Amino acid sequence: MKQFTKDVRAKGWTLVEFARELGLTPRQLDRIANAPKRIHILALAGLPDRSKEKKEEYTYVDIVGEGCKGWLNLFYGNYCVALVDSVVMADAIRVNTKKMDWPK
Repeated sequence: MKQFTKDVRAKGWTLVEFARELGLTPRQLDRIANAPKRIHILALAGLPDRSKEKKEEYTYVDIVGEGCKGWLNLFYGNYCVALVDSVVMADAIRVNTKKMDWPK
């Protein structure tokens, strides 16, 4: 995972949410995350820190194995809800999935 993406997540945001704040598409921000310019780093610095807020129970797990580089499992609690090949897609699923009554 790219450092820019890690920094966005450390503030409690997803790339999809951050893209919306900047008026960009998630795809544009994914490209920016590969080589962020000073203005993007400053925008990230000015982003409110939501990391202390109550977090949803979504987690991402990199799949390790031959031929699986870049694939992620998106979990909600103990349930795997998606297998995706990009962080942007995983974030879009998390943002667009309404709160569901998952089995306990």
